[in-house]
Amino acid sequence: MFDNCDNSNSKGNVGLGRCLAYLTQKGYIVSLPLNDSQKYDLIFDDGINLHKVQVKTTGQFVNNCYRVKLETCTHNYNSDFNSKSTNFLFILCKDGSEYFIPSEEIKVKTALNLSTKWDKYII
Repeated sequence: MFDNCDNSNSKGNVGLGRCLAYLTQKGYIVSLPLNDSQKYDLIFDDGINLHKVQVKTTGQFVNNCYRVKLETCTHNYNSDFNSKSTNFLFILCKDGSEYFIPSEEIKVKTALNLSTKWDKYII
C-alpha cells in the first residue's frame, strides 16, 4: 500500500485519499480544513450533523496485528489522542485494510493494536 511513499507525509496523503473516497462513495459531503493545525483531518456532512475525522496510517505489524500510533507529533506540537477532539478515526493499514472507528470506542491515548476486537469496524 505504501511502497511508493518515501515519508510519513506521503503515507498520510494516501490515507486521506482513501478516507475521502470512502466517505464520498457513501454519499457524504466532505470538507477539508485549510491547514493542518486541527486535531482532525477532514469533516463530513451526513445531512444532519457534521463529523470530524482523524486519519492514521500504519505499517507496523506486531503480535499478529497492526499497531497504529495515535499520538500526533509534528514540528509544532505533540499530543495524545483525545476522543473528544474528533468523532471518528479512519485507519489505513499497509495491507490495504481500512477501519472506521467511532472515537468514543477508543480508550487508549498513544497507540492502538488492531486485534480482532476491532474487526467490526473494518470497511
